[in-house]
Amino acid sequence: MQDIQPILAKHQYALVDRFSVGELACEGLPIEPLIPTVLRSDADVMPGLLPLTPDAPYLPQLVENIQYANEGVQQHLLSALLAVPPEIEHKVLHQHLRGHIAIHLPGAVRYFLRYFDPRFFPHLVFRILSTRQVRCLFGPILEWTIRFESEWVPIPVPQFDGPFPSILIASAEQKKSLDDVIVLNMGLLQRNQTLGREWANFDEWRVAMEASVAALQVAREAYRLEQRDDIVAFISHALLHGEHFHRHQTIQRLLEDTAQHKVSYAARAALLKAGDWVLIESETQNLSTPLRAQRNNPGN
Repeated sequence: MQDIQPILAKHQYALVDRFSVGELACEGLPIEPLIPTVLRSDADVMPGLLPLTPDAPYLPQLVENIQYANEGVQQHLLSALLAVPPEIEHKVLHQHLRGHIAIHLPGAVRYFLRYFDPRFFPHLVFRILSTRQVRCLFGPILEWTIRFESEWVPIPVPQFDGPFPSILIASAEQKKSLDDVIVLNMGLLQRNQTLGREWANFDEWRVAMEASVAALQVAREAYRLEQRDDIVAFISHALLHGEHFHRHQTIQRLLEDTAQHKVSYAARAALLKAGDWVLIESETQNLSTPLRAQRNNPGN
């Protein structure tokens, strides 16, 4: 387990998910809410910025919280740690972060960007946003360290030659990817619950995240799955039993029933026994056809 004190010492600020941790946990801490004007009516769910000055009297409290939270006794108070140059004033960082909570979408629409959520942020920087957009999101921040399981993973500001905008604008396609984060995370979580363990490390999570995106595409495009529970189950099955699991005749018949009789894929798949999955996995693990290159109608 990492020693948290030197990690805190190299960062100047922390992000706090005020809504998730609750008012009581935030009591006594100088957390400044990040509330954009367009989301003022939702002020209670906006995150906050907490200074991590070396002489802050509450640092021992933060260290204790992290230790207890790693043991499952308390809830994590800090969701991310931020390192900024010494010349960056507090108000500059606050203004930057506040200005990126509501990002711009086509048609003058705003989107609530949960960059302060460690379950959301890695999807942004490794999958959804371009390097130019990530550079815009970081702004004056040199390193954005996220909480992952009981560890802290540093993500440095990406190198980008050339100007980048001060306003983050996302495309309609990126909006779809942002909306998919919840279902992808549910599929990843279901995989862990089935195995009864957490991720070995952040690299394992990243590999699984990419595989879950591919499985999501197949679930929707090849098999027209629409219900969230069905898509989550399909993703977790791909992670647990291999990307080609769905090509097995047992799963093909199940998917045919799902399409023809409008029954739940998740409910039907839950009836399969452990031995069924062993057979499915062993008979599909050596298939070489790319996961995305599937027919649009199962059984044809």
